Amino acid sequence: MKIQQFIKSLNDTELNKKGTNDSYVLIPVMAKTRQNIFLNSPSPRFLDLKSGTYYDQINITTPGNELRVNGLGKYWKKNNVNAGDEIIFEKHDKGNSIEYYMNIRTRKNIVVFQCNKKGFEILNIDVLGSMSQNSIELNEVEYNKRVGKLKIEFKSREKKKKNSKEASDFYNILFNEENLLDHYKHDEFIELSNSQTNKFLKKVVVWQELQFLLPDNIMNEKEVKQRKEQIKKIIEKTIENNGYVVGSSVKGGITFLTKNIKDIVPKTSDGSWLQKESFAYEIVYRKEFIQLKFVITPGNEQNRKVLREIAKNIPGGREAKGKDWIVNYIYTIKTNIYSYSSAQDGNIKKLIDKILNENKTQIEFFENEVLNLKDKFQY
Repeated sequence: MKIQQFIKSLNDTELNKKGTNDSYVLIPVMAKTRQNIFLNSPSPRFLDLKSGTYYDQINITTPGNELRVNGLGKYWKKNNVNAGDEIIFEKHDKGNSIEYYMNIRTRKNIVVFQCNKKGFEILNIDVLGSMSQNSIELNEVEYNKRVGKLKIEFKSREKKKKNSKEASDFYNILFNEENLLDHYKHDEFIELSNSQTNKFLKKVVVWQELQFLLPDNIMNEKEVKQRKEQIKKIIEKTIENNGYVVGSSVKGGITFLTKNIKDIVPKTSDGSWLQKESFAYEIVYRKEFIQLKFVITPGNEQNRKVLREIAKNIPGGREAKGKDWIVNYIYTIKTNIYSYSSAQDGNIKKLIDKILNENKTQIEFFENEVLNLKDKFQY
């Protein structure tokens, strides 16, 4: 499979922090990926690799000689993106299909400067902390293979252009008393690593593009893992959209409770669930089936006794076979949920909606009985 990447360090203008009317990424004229990734599809459907969410509102425009990837405001906000963070766009060409992905690379303790003939603009000044009397000095900073003192001092506040909507702050950067403004061209970026153990100043590679081939077996493993994570997030989101509270998630299983009993069901289990629920409804999904199960976990015997009494009377229930993990109710649909493609995500949601709706009577029965017997639980 052929993979193409475009990576760019973001600035305040693209992040809509300078009074612009949109949140976007500007693709340079020289970038080969202008055509290969963006212009081949004017409205690509990008999948966010972190959240498993598709962003359908992204569109490509070409005002003048520019190329902009627009409609990224929600993505910036959700990921708390700041100047200096890097956006990564990917195109996966499998021969018979093409998919688009994006990711954000957060860069902590990195201060980003943009060179202007008026001085340097600090794009994420918060990383520096407080600046005493509009200046700050840092010792033992490495720059061009030398170690010395770096001083950042306020120079002026003025508009970058006559038609700028608001003024910007400009600073001098001095390394061993030498002003660095003449070292850089207009609009070039430099960055300062400001960690406690490592301080260095260097020029930023604002954008880069990569292209490489991956063997099918390696890519298949990566895609399978990503797809499993996407399916998990779809199921969790659908459970929440039905008004329930997601609890522990394990491989192939997601637990949940109703809002009325989420703080009443004791967390006294000594089983493998991360939140130690003594009882939970659980969606279990495998290659052959998907199930809703009512599960009593091992742990505090008094709580298990109360929960077993409730479980015996579930409408349509069954006699539990297990001793430690007790299941008195199971609802099963035979399907291979892993065979659903990304285009069928809506069908996964409908499947979970169906399971929850058709078992609402049983869910509410257990909820009501827990509320009636809450005084018998031990915490």
